[in-house]
Amino acid sequence: MINTERDCRKIASGNISGNTNNAKEIEQKKETFVAALTHDLKTPTIAQIRMLEILLTEACGKLNEEQKEIIEQMLKSAKYMLGMISRVLQVYKFENGETKLEYQTFDFKELLLECANELLPLALDRNLQFEVKISAKEKECFISADKIQIRRTIINLISNSIAYAYKNTKIEIALKKEDEKIVFAVSNSGPYIPPETLSTLFDKYVSSKINPGLAIGGTGLGLYITERIISAHKGEIIAQSSKDNINTFGFKIPKAQ
Repeated sequence: MINTERDCRKIASGNISGNTNNAKEIEQKKETFVAALTHDLKTPTIAQIRMLEILLTEACGKLNEEQKEIIEQMLKSAKYMLGMISRVLQVYKFENGETKLEYQTFDFKELLLECANELLPLALDRNLQFEVKISAKEKECFISADKIQIRRTIINLISNSIAYAYKNTKIEIALKKEDEKIVFAVSNSGPYIPPETLSTLFDKYVSSKINPGLAIGGTGLGLYITERIISAHKGEIIAQSSKDNINTFGFKIPKAQ
């Protein structure tokens, strides 16, 4: 039986202290679990990628066309798996304040062209045409940002546009200056996305359900990570969909001063 006010305070203090310790212990266990999981998944996946790449060089013996095709498909799957593991880890780091932006000044246009060239084979696999529209006056588009993180957002948005585009259509990648900002946008011909769905696409673990048959399965984290990165750079996301089946995603980010 509790007889004094001091007894009540002791019990309350003990409960708060116990809850705090439990919360810290749970968080510590979660951090250990995530670190171990990503390490245990990433290490063998990277090893698989390397071994498959060696096989494709025919260092271990000549391959026929059928064998090459099988290994190339396995390599694509392994790289896709590595991408999903990396996205999960990236989300965890952002949400726990472990990602620190490392600013540098660079030409956004050069980075964009580099990413577009990297993703061109993925577009060709779906019979998509790339069209990069950069105004002739935009000779230099310098921004001050974390280049690695901005590169990740460009890759996320272009690859997402490729995944959800109708086959045999065009992907339009545009870059322009607007006041004190650089505006990047990628448009495709794909299913109309109603406003109520469009507003949720940058939430965690959400992917478009407009036509699941069009897209490669994923974690639903690509757009979420993109939004977090752009927000951290004091930019804003662009998300538009018209009923004539043109969808546009991108962002605006401050120019380098």
